[in-house]
Order: sequence, then C-alpha cells, then structure tokens
Amino acid sequence: MTDLLKNPYSHPQDLGKPLPAWPHATSVCMPQWLDNVDYEKADTRVTNDLTCGYPRFIYHPFIVELAEKYEKELADPGEKCLPFPSETVAETCQHYIKAVSNQKTRIHDIGINGIHVIIFPEECSQIVKDFWEHSGEIVSSRHARATLDSVTCNYKNHDAEITLKKRIAQLVDSDSDDIYLFPSGMSAIFNIYTAYQKRYPDRKSIQFGFPYVDTLKIQNKFGCGVEFFPGGDSKDLLNLEAYLKSNSTMALFCEFPMNPLLTTPDLETLTSLANSYDFPLIVDDTISTFANTSLLLSSDVIVTSLTKFFSGVGDVMGGCAILNKNKSGYPMLKDYLNENYENNFWPEDCIVLERNSREFIQRMKKINNTTELLCDRLSEHPMIKDLYYPKFQTPKNYEKYLRQGGGYSGLFSIVIKNPEVNSEEVFDKLNISKGPSLGTCFSLACPYTILAHYNELNFTDECGISRYLIRVSVGLEEPDDLISRFNSALSEI
Repeated sequence: MTDLLKNPYSHPQDLGKPLPAWPHATSVCMPQWLDNVDYEKADTRVTNDLTCGYPRFIYHPFIVELAEKYEKELADPGEKCLPFPSETVAETCQHYIKAVSNQKTRIHDIGINGIHVIIFPEECSQIVKDFWEHSGEIVSSRHARATLDSVTCNYKNHDAEITLKKRIAQLVDSDSDDIYLFPSGMSAIFNIYTAYQKRYPDRKSIQFGFPYVDTLKIQNKFGCGVEFFPGGDSKDLLNLEAYLKSNSTMALFCEFPMNPLLTTPDLETLTSLANSYDFPLIVDDTISTFANTSLLLSSDVIVTSLTKFFSGVGDVMGGCAILNKNKSGYPMLKDYLNENYENNFWPEDCIVLERNSREFIQRMKKINNTTELLCDRLSEHPMIKDLYYPKFQTPKNYEKYLRQGGGYSGLFSIVIKNPEVNSEEVFDKLNISKGPSLGTCFSLACPYTILAHYNELNFTDECGISRYLIRVSVGLEEPDDLISRFNSALSEI
C-alpha cells in the first residue's frame, strides 16, 4: 500500500484513487481544483474515474453491486433499487419520497442482515440520494459486501461494541448506557433531530453558527423549518435571545468549533439560554474531539462523527450520540431512544473502529502539536489572506472547555491572497493528499466551499465563507515536512 504520509495522492494521475488505497476507503483523490469543480458539474471526465468516494455522497461499488442485484430481481422497467439497513429506515425514506414527489414505492425484505430494498421510480433517484446523504442512514460497504457474500452477523452486544462504548464513556465521563452508536455521524444527528421533532412537531429548530452542510439540510427538509443564525457570534447571541423571547424551539444545534471557519460559539451563554428558555442543546464536537474538549456538562447531547479523528484511518464510517443524564429533558429522550433506537451499526465496522481508535489520544496529541506549529508559521506567511483555526478564532470560547493536555485539534482553513487568481495554483501544487473528509492520519485538503456548496455560492458569500477557501486536515507527517510542503506551494505563485 502507498505510504500517504510520504507519498500523498496529490498529482493529476492520482484522480479517482481511493484514500487510503483500501477497499473500504471513505475518501477519494481529486487532486486538482478543476477536478472538484467538474465533479460538482457531474462531468464524466471526473465521475468516470472515481473508484469510490465519501460514502454518503457517492455510492460505494459494493452498494451499487447490491442495488443492481435486486434491480434485476425486483424492479420493473423504469424502476431503481437502493438497500437500507432496516425496514424502519426504508420506511422513513419511503415517507420522504412520498412527501417530496408523491410517488409510490415498494419495500422488499431480502431476508439477510436486516437489509430492506426500496424500489422506486427512476425519476426519484435524486430524492433517494438526498435522503441517503442527509440522513446518513446508510448501508456500509462492509455490510453490503457481507450481504453479497451471504455472510450473516449478529447485531447483539458483541465485545467490540461493548469495548468501544466503554472507551467513549471513559473519555467523556459518561455511562456506556447513554452512548448510542450509528452508521454515520450524520445518522446520529438525524436520529436526535427526529426524537425532538416528534416531541415538538410544530416547533422550528435553531442552528447557531454556520454548520456542516447536511446538518442544516436535515433541519430544512425533515421538520417544520429552522431559524438560522449563521454568524454564531455575539451579535447573533443577542438576535437569538430576542427570538427566544417570543418563540419556542424544539432544539438548538451548534458545532464546536464550526466547520469550515473554526469559530467557536459561546457555549457558556448558549447553555444559560437553554436553561432559561427550556430547550435542549445539541453540540457536535467532531472537530474538537473527545481528546481535546469536555462538552457534555454543557450539552443535552453530544453528537460526533467517529469516521473522522476518532478512527483516524479513513476506512470505516460511524457516529455516536451521548446523552447528559443531568439535564431535565433526559428522561424524555432516554424513553424515546429505548423505544425507537435501532442498532444499525454493522458489527464488522464496529470491530474496525474499535481497533482504529485504540491510539486515538496519542494520535491527537501529535496532530494537535503539528497543526499548531503549521498554523503559527502560516499565519505569518505573506501569501495567506485569512487563516481560520480555533487558536486564532474566538480562542477564549474554545479554551474554557479544553481538557488537560488537550489542543486545538487538526483542522484549519486558509484563503490565499488574490484568491481569484492564486487559489487554484496553490491548491494544485500543494503536495498533500486531496479529497473530501477529514481526520485521517495522513493530511488531506479540499476546496471546501466548492465541494460542499457549489450550487449555493452566493449564499456562502453572504455568510462570510469564501468560495476560494481551502480546508486542511492535518495528519501524522512531521511538522517540518508539512511546513516545507506549504511553503513550496505558496512560494511558486
């Protein structure tokens, strides 16, 4: 296997290679700026070369194979199939299709591993893909491969699951019984959102601060709307309190810190508002991680993508929700999950994630150190227009929740000077692996706004997020090595 620390996939000939170069990779190389633009345009020059992709955005080849198998057996002309991990998830997708298009669909239990196939008119393909992406309620590549091979697996509490939940519980000072595993981080958010939405069906949610794209899509598409405070700053705190004085909310969602500008919300004030106005606070700590920050006491629920830094390898999907038993809303949420929670986290994925996360704390210490050294250097570089990193963006809000020995984690974003002219050149020359996702043990960069918001660039401009922003996830390379690579790309402008 290619050593991506020393020999990253960053060159034109690397287009479409899996990152890492394994069958269950969760990222794919798009090494040039234009590759990312053409991907968003669905240009076959790029799409035909992609061997895989981030599994919520691009169906893994094993998912495609499973879908095609049952299309041949079950679908009529003009129909398509897609597998889901349970009957309940398939029914939820069915309701979504009905609500959006009023089209009829069918569900078929294939009789192995909980998989239920939904059969739908071909013209609904994008609607079904939207549900797959936004909800995160996906069949993993390992789940699909086992099903294709007629290999069954028991979902009940197995050793890896017990160990994994104990590990997370110890890190966040929680009980294992209050940790719920999901097939993706977005699935954790979707399920927690659904719990509160069913409790308060006539209330909007609140999104405080600009979030990762699908978090906002869930709130826009699956309930009665969202009140959005994109800045997530002190001005928005005043606007939020004014809103709360005359409006009830089902829940407030925020990230700590926010993606991609790495600003940290004033969680202390948000907690105070949550107590005063009696709403639950759901905090996504995917970027800061359990290793660096302690957020449970200030949250009703922590949601995390375990796919990212916690795994570190880039070969497995997973997510979790952690409940705070000291909050007044805990009994309602606990009762809901006791009745409705489905463990759709495929056991083989759990085994891989447990193995990957054994060195999580040690790995994060190195990543923290390298990222801080790199960002300190880049902050002084004459070609950097803007550098977004928790140490530089609202550091007091972040540092209030730092664990002993914790750091600012491994994600930052930059905008190059004269970005309209220079961004593409710098990105193309930067010698680190390039593709979607973050948190891998090898560094990873992408033109984030292009990938996440290509069809709404005016909206992101209004929210203060440059369309030329480059997001970087730092891995385990040596600091001097990474500094040299950035200096090289920046010096050639």
